[in-house]
Amino acid sequence: MVSKIPLAISVAFAIVFFVPLIFFIANGTSLHDFLTAFSNPKYVDALWTTLYPAAVGAAIATTLGATFAWIIFRTNVPGRKFLAVLPFLELALPKVVKALGFEFLLDPHIGLYNQLFMGLFHVTFPIMNINSNAGLALAGGAGGMPFAYITIIAAMRGLDSSLEDSARITGSSLWNTLRRVTIPIISPAIITAFIINFVIIAATFDYAFIFGQQASSGVNTLATAVYDSVTESFPPNYSIAAALSLYYIIITFIGITFWLWYTRRSYKFVTVAGNKTRPTIYSLQGWKRWLALVVCIGLLWISFLQLAFIMVLMSLYPLFTTLTTTHALLTASLVNYQQLFFSKFYALFWTAYENSLIIATVTATLTAFISTFLAYSAQRSKIRGSRLLEYFNTLPYGTPGIVWSLAFLYLMLETPFISHYLYGSIYALMIALVVVWLPYSVRIVSGPMLQVSKEMEEAASISGAKWRRMFRTVMIPLVKTGVMSAFVYVFMDSFRELGDVILLVTPKSYVLTVFIADLYTNTTTSYGIAAATSVVMILTMAAFLFGMNYLLKGQLLQAVGEEEEAAPLAIALAAS
Repeated sequence: MVSKIPLAISVAFAIVFFVPLIFFIANGTSLHDFLTAFSNPKYVDALWTTLYPAAVGAAIATTLGATFAWIIFRTNVPGRKFLAVLPFLELALPKVVKALGFEFLLDPHIGLYNQLFMGLFHVTFPIMNINSNAGLALAGGAGGMPFAYITIIAAMRGLDSSLEDSARITGSSLWNTLRRVTIPIISPAIITAFIINFVIIAATFDYAFIFGQQASSGVNTLATAVYDSVTESFPPNYSIAAALSLYYIIITFIGITFWLWYTRRSYKFVTVAGNKTRPTIYSLQGWKRWLALVVCIGLLWISFLQLAFIMVLMSLYPLFTTLTTTHALLTASLVNYQQLFFSKFYALFWTAYENSLIIATVTATLTAFISTFLAYSAQRSKIRGSRLLEYFNTLPYGTPGIVWSLAFLYLMLETPFISHYLYGSIYALMIALVVVWLPYSVRIVSGPMLQVSKEMEEAASISGAKWRRMFRTVMIPLVKTGVMSAFVYVFMDSFRELGDVILLVTPKSYVLTVFIADLYTNTTTSYGIAAATSVVMILTMAAFLFGMNYLLKGQLLQAVGEEEEAAPLAIALAAS
């Protein structure tokens, strides 16, 4: 019993996604522009600055995530249940906030780590310049660690531990067992984490935008090149922007297509049978347990804790100052928060905060609702061409948000009817965010839906229920936790997104991420206000995350429980 309604919604989404891109590329550029786009060394460098940090960053993220996952899920490290939840807190940090945190830590002139390093060793060179390709790789790798961890730990849950036990019984050491048994079996998850992190880092706008603000910075990725071709030229150079966008789409689509192909053939790594075995927990003794704890805390510190710490610290100073002196630490105050909340000079903060909440709530609601139909269509539809449609509905993974938003902007500007109703409004941002995050939401809902037997639908049909009633009274209640997980994930990503909306924002549709970026790019005197705004965003999303987890009775963030079952949000992030 499969209705045509989900399939119709899938077709509609594919049309909404592809029409702006096709219209933009077909009308905004030519074959000559496409072939000559990279005759300029600037764009050749942008291509390298996109691919190299993405590859290195994905490797760093996958290595750190795999290490953290193995320690948490396979050892008796102290506080493992608590540590297993902490990576979810990374969702509370917007990428633009993390970019600012890295600036305050590793900028060659003002970075706290560099100031401490040069003062301690009496040298004139920094320990690292974050405004570089290496900085992009570090930021992408640190930010991608929680995603890699959640992806790999989901695979470890399905690993038949008897295979590891057999290796240990035959005399294999722990290291050899890990190298020759565990890693090969979970290699599909490891490669998936690498590929998806590569695509995400390559498509990220926030880090390159913030790091590229320094005059000496060589950071110029395809994302910032697309942005600059529209904002730094008058009139906007849409032909170059469209040509760069096409290159961008080709690169990311290749990555996504390879990922889909690889996951389709990874059946040969299946080890989950009808008999479920409990995972083997390696007992670390003495100092090794505490060393494992230190490693876990260190990985979390590298990933996001240090960034949250420096943003809180920076928010306590009205003007940027060197934080390496005792006098500086004694001058901390809440002046930045007072100005942010009550000063007329920053009155746009409240407008941006309200718009961000409204946009995130509406986007998450629409996305969670639509994704149930798309997931149902992908899994239950037997109509010819449904698999091809599923593939096309997955391709948005590989489309950088700034590229689609630019294509949507171009469509609005060239179509007066659409421009009259959407341009400059929050509705344009909502549409862009729904299109960008809907594929992620579909993956989140698909996990719980796969566990629903078709017998449930058949029973409803035999009882005389039509498809609409079956879907409303049977399917939705059974996958409601997955739907709520999709709502939470999309809400937080919509609330913290910059690249997807920066070209669509106007004074009427101002949002917090753009507000922070404007504060940072205007003058150094606004650094404290930018940090205070960042802290407000972090607290808002942390409160929302834990509030939703409370409403769902702890199921959302449960990562390592007595039965070792994955939480819905863990499955969600691993799938997306």
